[in-house]
Amino acid sequence: MSKSAWTEENFRTLAENCPDVIDRFDRNSRHIYVNAAGLRQLSLPADKVIGRTIRETGVAEPFCELWEERVFHVLKTAKPLEVSDAFPGPNGLTYFNSLCVPEFDNAGEVRSVLVISRDITEHKKREDALRRSEADLAEAQRMAKLGNWSRDLATNRIRWTHELFRMFGVAEENGPLSFDLLLERVHPDDRERVAQTTKTTATTGKPFEIEFRTLTQSGEIRYLRALGYARKNKDHVAVELFGTAQDISESKRAEEALRKLNEDLENRVRQRTAKLRELALELTQAEQKERKRISEVLHEDIQQQLVALRFRLEQIRQREGASQTGAELDWVLENLRNTSVQLRHLTARLRPPALYDCGLKPAILWLATDIEARFGFTVEVEGDDLPEIVSEEINEFAFSAVSELLLNVVKHSGTKCARVVFSPPKDRAITLTVSDEGSGFDCASAAKKNTFGLFSIRERAQTLGGHLELTGEPGKGTRAALTIPVK
Repeated sequence: MSKSAWTEENFRTLAENCPDVIDRFDRNSRHIYVNAAGLRQLSLPADKVIGRTIRETGVAEPFCELWEERVFHVLKTAKPLEVSDAFPGPNGLTYFNSLCVPEFDNAGEVRSVLVISRDITEHKKREDALRRSEADLAEAQRMAKLGNWSRDLATNRIRWTHELFRMFGVAEENGPLSFDLLLERVHPDDRERVAQTTKTTATTGKPFEIEFRTLTQSGEIRYLRALGYARKNKDHVAVELFGTAQDISESKRAEEALRKLNEDLENRVRQRTAKLRELALELTQAEQKERKRISEVLHEDIQQQLVALRFRLEQIRQREGASQTGAELDWVLENLRNTSVQLRHLTARLRPPALYDCGLKPAILWLATDIEARFGFTVEVEGDDLPEIVSEEINEFAFSAVSELLLNVVKHSGTKCARVVFSPPKDRAITLTVSDEGSGFDCASAAKKNTFGLFSIRERAQTLGGHLELTGEPGKGTRAALTIPVK
């Protein structure tokens, strides 16, 4: 067997068992040879292919013209040509990557063209699927304003997805990034913190989460939240950092706007509260002024008139002796004396001297004595008196409130004892507690009914920045805690 015959035989053996399509064309673009894979692709027997052009085998246009041009191009240039395209077949498009190689005769002329085509349909499908997946991922990251990154610790090179370039305001065509260039985009006030955080992760391998600001070339400030971890080699040494970064500028600006709004609302509330406290103070002062005026009228006018009236009636009584008129005058004089006593008590309750001369606790002690004398009701007073930093207006309101609360106990508790406790000032506020172990009541229902006495105390306390807290239940007594800011 000659060498050429042996070579041709080996070629055909390899070609017939090769999964790739192998064609050989003459100078007229006719098939000289087609292997078994090529015949399966055409779905034709060899006698319907050999000696025929591509067009004559029934392949549709424009594929025929395209391949004829390629064959003639190789024949003309005597240079290999590599192309990729889709071939229409009975099962639809099949994607091939083809290498067209010139074959030379002994004179060095191109006598034929050998075409080896590899079916890359599955590869093409995977490539298209990967491309779609990457496009979907890029779109999802664009919508979420989220990107992922990696940093090679050996080269300090950084790999970014598209969205990160937008976040940092860097053009992708500027080429590979380094960590140093990245740091230049970080806000100067956050730069050291970002550098130290990534350094710690590279050293310890511990994951990190950090928020920082960036500066774009236009000067825009953006807020980013980054998460990352270290990838390690087989020796457990960190060789790469990997993570994600998300643009949270909108949420940060919304938080800032909300914070400013809250501050504005809080300022308005503080201003309104201060104004209400001023009004409450003015109201208290007006009330105490009126109490003083009434007590002075009772003491200096009415009381004096009653004393003068009683003195005159006593003189008349002495002249009448043991007569019917004298007996009637005795009854009038007794009622005048009782009225004078009641007026003195009323005057003292309106403006108790002990409150202004000695302080709140002595005034409460006097009130306890007065209640015991009038109603046979015991009031225990515990705790130290309030400090001198408490204003006269606060003392006046506290006395009025405790007086009202004690009278409620006398009227409704069904018991004969109550307790008033002075608690030490805390957080620049004072607390006085009035409690009893009587019949009690449903505090929730009482709060809804808003009886005038409790309503007045609660409203006044709130305008002064304090509050009234009622606790208790039927059969277990009641506790009223009045808390008022010192100033």
